[in-house]
Amino acid sequence: MNQRHLKNDLENSGIVESVIYHDNRYFVIREEIECDSDLFERTYEEFKNQSTRELAKKLLSLYKGEYLAEFEALWVAEKRIRYREIYEKAKVYLSVV
Repeated sequence: MNQRHLKNDLENSGIVESVIYHDNRYFVIREEIECDSDLFERTYEEFKNQSTRELAKKLLSLYKGEYLAEFEALWVAEKRIRYREIYEKAKVYLSVV
């Protein structure tokens, strides 16, 4: 996706200060944007500290299939595997509790 299009789409959604242009480059200000992978990671951290049915169900609801399924890169493959493993842990937890 073109950064300029991303900036326009975010601004149209009311997120104005999330992408800045500086020295002929676009930068995404991550603190301004919450993405589903961040929420999934935070929920898993909570689940590791205090496993509950509620958190396991939340993990299952947040998992939407393979992470960036159409994108091939080593860092994506690692996250894809990790997220699938987390999903499986939550499923197993719910099946035994």
